[in-house]
Amino acid sequence: MNGWLASVSNLDEVKQLLNDSLIPDILDLKESEPDKDIFGVLPIKVIQQTVRLMHKHCQISATIGNISIDFSQICNIAREVVATKVDYLKIGLLLNNITPSAFQSLQLLASQNTSLIGVLFADNLFSFSWIPTLKKNGFKGVMLDTLSKNRSGLLSYLSLKQIKYFIDVSHSNGLIVGLAGSLRIEDIPSLLPLQADYLGFRGALCTNQDRKESLNLIAARSIKEKLNS
Repeated sequence: MNGWLASVSNLDEVKQLLNDSLIPDILDLKESEPDKDIFGVLPIKVIQQTVRLMHKHCQISATIGNISIDFSQICNIAREVVATKVDYLKIGLLLNNITPSAFQSLQLLASQNTSLIGVLFADNLFSFSWIPTLKKNGFKGVMLDTLSKNRSGLLSYLSLKQIKYFIDVSHSNGLIVGLAGSLRIEDIPSLLPLQADYLGFRGALCTNQDRKESLNLIAARSIKEKLNS
C-alpha cells in the first residue's frame, strides 16, 4: 500500500486540506523554511491545535530537528512534542554527525513511549547499512529524503532499483518506510510499484511547486487521485 504524506507548515494549511476533504494518510508538521528555525520545528501550540483538529482523521508526524543539533535540546523538544500526542517523531540523521553517544540518546528516546522515524538523506553519505542500526535502536520507521530542495529530486540521486532495495531491506527489518525528496506528481507511477508505505510531498503540493508558497489544492487532489488510480 502506498499512502501519502502531506507536509504542512501552519494551521491554515491544515484547515485547507480538511475543508476540501484532502486528508492525507499522514499529516507532517514541519517548518517549510527551516533556515528560519534551525530545528525546523513548528511551535508547540500549532502542533497541539493540529492534533486536536485532525487526530480522528489521520495520523500526524512532527519533526524534532536533526542529529547535528545539541542532543540535550533535541531531547527537550522531543518531550514537548510527545506530550501533544502526535503519532510519530521525525528526526533527521546527518550521518557524518552520528556518534555512539548520539545513538545511545536516540535509543533512550525510542524507549520512552515514542515512535521515532529516522530520516536518511540520499545526498548525505547515504548507506543501506544504517537501516538495521535504526531497528536495533528502537526506531519504528525510516524515511528516505534529500537535504537539497533544488527540485532535482530523489530520483536524481538513486535509481529505482536502489530505492526498491532500500524499501525491501527496511521492511525486512520491520520498519515503516517512506519516500520523499522533492517528489513530483510525475514520479508517482514509477514509485508506486516499489511498495513504500507512504510517499511524502511538500513542493508538489504548492503553487509553482515551490515549498515556500501556499498550498495548491488542485495539485493536492491530483496527487491523491494518482495514488489511488
